[in-house]
Amino acid sequence: MTVAFLSAIQALIFRVALVPGASIMPPLVALLGLFWIGNRLVLPRVPRNPFVGVRTAWTLSSPENWERTNRLASKAMCVGGVFGLVMGAWARRRASSRASAACSSRRSCRLPSRDVVPPEEGLAGR
Repeated sequence: MTVAFLSAIQALIFRVALVPGASIMPPLVALLGLFWIGNRLVLPRVPRNPFVGVRTAWTLSSPENWERTNRLASKAMCVGGVFGLVMGAWARRRASSRASAACSSRRSCRLPSRDVVPPEEGLAGR
């Protein structure tokens, strides 16, 4: 699961680097939401250990504490993951509405790069 998540992050970074005007935040928030939902499926099945799960002295002291705490934490992660998916979809919709508003006020819908000087200014504008 971690390898798939990190591969998706890398693909997202490539997309943002290669597509002008692409935003990283909406898909990143949705991807994190999916990761948290995936953790919800894994966390209750993890045996007691010092590396993965909710690791406190209290949870490590008893198998019952470990199981109940990680079950509750997995439910909280699922709620957070669903919230992340909803917020990612909302941010994507908001970003697309901003882009369409920007297109209606310009002749061209391509967003200029930040370091490109518009042709009408040329070198005299610097």
